[in-house]
Amino acid sequence: MFGQRLPSFQVINHSDARSWQVAKWLRSDGLFHILLFAGDVSQPSQMDRVRHFATEMTSRSHIIPLQPRQLPVHGSDNQSSERRGGIAHLLTIHSAPRERVEIHDFPPLLIPYDEELGYNYNGIFVDGESYYEGHGHAYEGYGIDPAKGCMVVVRPDQHIAWIGKLDDVQELEAYFTRILVDPSDRTSS
Repeated sequence: MFGQRLPSFQVINHSDARSWQVAKWLRSDGLFHILLFAGDVSQPSQMDRVRHFATEMTSRSHIIPLQPRQLPVHGSDNQSSERRGGIAHLLTIHSAPRERVEIHDFPPLLIPYDEELGYNYNGIFVDGESYYEGHGHAYEGYGIDPAKGCMVVVRPDQHIAWIGKLDDVQELEAYFTRILVDPSDRTSS
């Protein structure tokens, strides 16, 4: 799968049950996308793994700064939004039944709060049954274990760059450290 374009499957927004194609949230705006396939978060041990992921990512925010995700606007490329220094968008897709998990059970990294805009509920999705459009079967389509989940890094051109376990945050950091250039390391010519 490395180097292949990420196929799109239908997922459901956890907060409002609206169905979306994954590709709609992977804008080609120059940023990477970290897809957190959180697995069955209705199981306490799996939600603990997700919380550990969030803690680890927060402690590495100086190395892997995340860009807040904005709602795609129909008929607009929505790419003129202000950048805040992030290198990646974070998108969470879990496999638990939507009704068994509350949105605020997730760690703050996954539902960030902004003083002006409030909570951003557009970053957590469910691989589940839509009220009107059926089941997208994203985990099956991507070949991901729905109990354990994984992490996937998608390049800005929507091709798969890296795959790891939920616990592989150190390896994720190593990946970004290898491919990104620190602007302070550049010498003037």
